[in-house]
Amino acid sequence: MLATLTYAQNSGEFDFFTFLSGRDYPLQSNKKIAGFLEQHAGQNFINFYRLNRGADYYHHVSQRYFVDARARVPDALQSTARNLERVVRFGLPERKFPAGLSPYRGSAFFTLANETTHYVLDYLGSPEGTQHLRFFRRSWGSDEMLFQSIILNSPHAARCRFHSRDQGQTMANENNASLHYIDWDLKRERPAVLDERDLEPMLESGFMFARKFDEIRSEKLLASLDELR
Repeated sequence: MLATLTYAQNSGEFDFFTFLSGRDYPLQSNKKIAGFLEQHAGQNFINFYRLNRGADYYHHVSQRYFVDARARVPDALQSTARNLERVVRFGLPERKFPAGLSPYRGSAFFTLANETTHYVLDYLGSPEGTQHLRFFRRSWGSDEMLFQSIILNSPHAARCRFHSRDQGQTMANENNASLHYIDWDLKRERPAVLDERDLEPMLESGFMFARKFDEIRSEKLLASLDELR
């Protein structure tokens, strides 16, 4: 993600940068998306919540994970590597987040203003940012924490959609501020793989993008979206 963001910034001057995966798809035309963003110049659309002790997935940042090391282990030994990692993880003391900062977590799919992406990359090039990046190399799901933790501890927090100074240390629920339509219905996958039944609620939502799509299961839905856009 950092490599693609750096590449995108070096490719020209843009107002916004949006992270999408192969399971995402636009709900609106390029013209409508550009028009929406022009109306919200300088704003960041990123989900977040403070990763306090007791919060969901707090252990992803408080315990040690050795993702890079396990990636080099042969498939036949992965089970053994995971068990060894688990023993080491629970035998070590809880990690402390870099001094003066609070950890945050949220979705890895977001839209950031140009000024904010410059700040993130400049920060990661600093001694403090290097320490921050090193910390997350031993975390689980760092793509859902790295950006949030940098931005929400910076002056750019005020640029985040729905951000409030009153959130304080007790913030528990995720601030759903991204531009994505996602269905978390407990009776479906988490999140749901979208199909024809989702067309109307997606269009009524006013979101710019949606996920998750599947090439086969979402084929008719994707065709309908192409026709409408």
